[in-house]
Amino acid sequence: MTFCAGLPYADVQSLNKFVSDSTANMRLLLQLLSSFALLGIAVAGLGVYATTALMAVSRNREMGIRVAMGAQTWDILRLALWRGIRVLLIGLPFGLFLAWILSRILSSFIFQLNPNDLLVWILSCVLLIGIVTGAAVIPAIRATRVNPMDVIRKE
Repeated sequence: MTFCAGLPYADVQSLNKFVSDSTANMRLLLQLLSSFALLGIAVAGLGVYATTALMAVSRNREMGIRVAMGAQTWDILRLALWRGIRVLLIGLPFGLFLAWILSRILSSFIFQLNPNDLLVWILSCVLLIGIVTGAAVIPAIRATRVNPMDVIRKE
């Protein structure tokens, strides 16, 4: 490429490349934020699962005695599921209220944050309900397989 004397050199590039270069930092920031958000959801889901599993294991003796007394599998499953989902029914309204308050506070710090986005509220509730239900189902199924003789023998 030859340069003419007195003419400024211009870095000519396509509009797509210019936009891509100018938004690269924001894309990286959003990718990191999304990764950490998914990691946080995974850790929270594992925590809920561990808590629910611990509650189910601590009641193995009760489940074994119920099975020895003639309780059906469905009764044990329903009891273990109810204990896990009851925590969700108590905690979800409180969590939604606190999230609503925090969204009002944080919306003044973050530009263009809409705290009234109904889709985000619904999706987060559905995701939480799915995680808690999944975390309650696995220990509940494990509780139905309790051998009453093993539980009574450990007594």
